[in-house]
Amino acid sequence: MKKSHDILRTTEDIFYREIAREWLEYSEFRLKESSYAKYRSILNKYLLPAFGNDCISQLTTDRVAEFLKNLRAQETETIRKRLSPQYINGILTVFRETSYYSTSRGFPFPCNFRYLSQKTEKKECSVFTHEESRRLASYLLEDVDLYKAGILLCFFTGIRLGELCALKWEDIHLEEQMLTISHTMQRLAVTDIGEQRTKIVITAPKTSSSKREIPLPDFLFEIVKKFYCSEKEAFFLSGTADKIIEPRVMQYRFRKYTKECGIRSLNFHALRHTFATQCVERDFELKSLSEILGHSSVNITLNRYVHSSRELKRKNMDKICLERMKSSTDQF
Repeated sequence: MKKSHDILRTTEDIFYREIAREWLEYSEFRLKESSYAKYRSILNKYLLPAFGNDCISQLTTDRVAEFLKNLRAQETETIRKRLSPQYINGILTVFRETSYYSTSRGFPFPCNFRYLSQKTEKKECSVFTHEESRRLASYLLEDVDLYKAGILLCFFTGIRLGELCALKWEDIHLEEQMLTISHTMQRLAVTDIGEQRTKIVITAPKTSSSKREIPLPDFLFEIVKKFYCSEKEAFFLSGTADKIIEPRVMQYRFRKYTKECGIRSLNFHALRHTFATQCVERDFELKSLSEILGHSSVNITLNRYVHSSRELKRKNMDKICLERMKSSTDQF
């Protein structure tokens, strides 16, 4: 619905920057802080520079298609790498949301978004091989400190890096030998384009299914107990409530460890993928695994991990061949 002062205005004389900033202002109250920061960054870095001075009537399908074409060829300034199709789709999502808001204000975009989605390719999960897993576990179990204990927690429970960094002793239940995952930590941009300030935030997980309880296996429980802290508000990784260990620090530490034990330098999230893939290989009950990983459905677990392992494919091929051979011999 148009505001009273906009009644005489049309798509010919209202600018995209007005609509975008107004949409962002309203979105701040309905979005998580991390989502709001992401959307603001996309607006300031891509959409406002491209369309900010355009009238709504100028935002045609051809105009936006040309913008997307340029994005596909664009390399990021820091790592000299082309923007991923997933990220370009994220930019398009924000643009589409501002168009919906504009339409609700009585200023519809002439752009038809149906023809503008960016095709994405499903990426295989990076996982450590069984030999790499063995070498990494052996390395981490030597002279275990809080950093190594934290990585072992991720390796053998599949929790995410942000969840590890936000873990406090109030979330570790020694009597039940259980972890409760109820928060995550991340670093967010908090300023507009041209400034580089960021901050660490601890929030509830992205989805309700990410809030979960995870039983600790005996050997892992014994490791965790060694670092027991009676201060419930203390972070597990630092042993105090006054100091955090942020995800970036753990990523650097993990890279150092993989180098020292002579295995591939995969990213930290590969620990979660490896845990899930090896659970599937060992016929872990999928509903339980899905809940431990914090997935909203078993289908997500199936689609993401069941096909990921070469060893699992070989195992299943051997199984079906053996069954057929046995069936053939039983006939004689």
